[in-house]
Amino acid sequence: MPFGAGALTGRTTPGREGRDLPRAPGATVVPMDLRFRAPTIEWRGPAPFVFARVPEEEADAIAAIAGRASYGWGCIPVDARIGGTDFTTSLFPREGGYLVPVKVEVGDEVEVALHIEER
Repeated sequence: MPFGAGALTGRTTPGREGRDLPRAPGATVVPMDLRFRAPTIEWRGPAPFVFARVPEEEADAIAAIAGRASYGWGCIPVDARIGGTDFTTSLFPREGGYLVPVKVEVGDEVEVALHIEER
């Protein structure tokens, strides 16, 4: 798991300290580390999982490397962290962005850290 002291020093949500963007327009960085806060949403009714939508800026960064990170069907494997819990999952493409599946117990809003590697 890539999460350790200083592991999440990549791109962050606008307005947060430590922002480290690619140097040139269109440049992509793999591996990529992202952090964001998002409300959870239900998709197709009650289930043991809800989803956190990746914000647009971070989704655009992921889309730029999707061809090198996806294992197919647009899904992108990630190492994730919510609170003190690390887990492995996949981002699901949806409506031009990505959804992160999370357990329904996490609540109505989550802070998510993602680590994406080239496949």
